[in-house]
Amino acid sequence: MTGKRLVWGAIAAAALAAAGCARIPYLKRFVKPPYYPYQKKTALYSFEYPRKWGEPSKMEFGAELREPKGRMTVSVEFVPKESKAYVDPATYRKDMSQWGSVEDEHRVYRVEISSTARQGLQARFTTYEYDARYLLGQEVRVTMTELTIVPDPRGLFRVVYRAPRNLFWNAANRRQLQHFLKSLVLSPPPEPPVLFKKGQ
Repeated sequence: MTGKRLVWGAIAAAALAAAGCARIPYLKRFVKPPYYPYQKKTALYSFEYPRKWGEPSKMEFGAELREPKGRMTVSVEFVPKESKAYVDPATYRKDMSQWGSVEDEHRVYRVEISSTARQGLQARFTTYEYDARYLLGQEVRVTMTELTIVPDPRGLFRVVYRAPRNLFWNAANRRQLQHFLKSLVLSPPPEPPVLFKKGQ
């Protein structure tokens, strides 16, 4: 009897395992994806954001992703030429090289951004925030920013990554930034933009 019980037990276990495997495709329907798409009808850009971070916040010209614990933010904006906030790329390039603190390199790089390989300008700089309640010169918060601008005949794209200085190069932060940039799609211009004139 014991032998028969063992045989029937093995058969039952195999049947249950097979049934479980058969249900796996159906269970996948209920598994939430780690990233959700963000795409608005009127926006000239789209990207993916982490599900656990929640819906991106709206900005005047774009949207911002914020890590729940404040470890980093990433935003993308499109500023049209007719807006008062628009700054032409040449002026932006000059200003970007001057922003920051004495420890920054004050350099502007040419980069490619978005899955559509758009050419842009990028700079990194440090900012110090102080609180009037503390002694003069006592720092409260130190933030690093990576700003990328992409000229466009219709205006200007801005992509901004910010994080506390001690977390700017954090591996988890960089992974989220890289996923954002990999998924980012900037609307192609109606005509090829001129990033620099000859001689610049």
